[in-house]
Amino acid sequence: MAVKTIVKIGEELLRKESLPILDFGTEELKQLEVDLRDTLLAFREKYGYGRGIAAVQIGKLQRAIYVKTDTFEGMLVNPKIVKKSEKMFWTWDSCFSADIAFFVKILRHFEIEVDYFDKSGEKKFLKAEGDLSELLQHEIDHLDGKLFIDYLDEEKKLLFMKDVFEKLEKK
Repeated sequence: MAVKTIVKIGEELLRKESLPILDFGTEELKQLEVDLRDTLLAFREKYGYGRGIAAVQIGKLQRAIYVKTDTFEGMLVNPKIVKKSEKMFWTWDSCFSADIAFFVKILRHFEIEVDYFDKSGEKKFLKAEGDLSELLQHEIDHLDGKLFIDYLDEEKKLLFMKDVFEKLEKK
């Protein structure tokens, strides 16, 4: 396995805009996919959750994300949101890069359309809604140096995992 260390919030790298990938079909790009997939799967195995990861989260300032859900799995190279629905929805968002388990309530587009390339350079298109739409927006934000905590405002939209577990234990 090629599990990498996850870059944590507070490290400057997460605030930088990732660079487009120009060379396809390379061993370096194939290895990036392996590193992203293995790191995501290791995180899921350890913590029981996780659906996506951006290259910057493993220290690579490249425009690539890896997603694994029930409806889609794979690496998206140079993903770009080309269409967003007017319909929005609230969701609790979290991140591998957060040192402590907490969630931020975020308003996301219910449906998006994404243009991207696969690792061989073939242009692809993905239409996503609901959970997958939210996930892709989160991961693409990473590529632009934006974090889920940037969506916090004065209202109480922050939830710590400790609070969730305490509520579940009371039931």
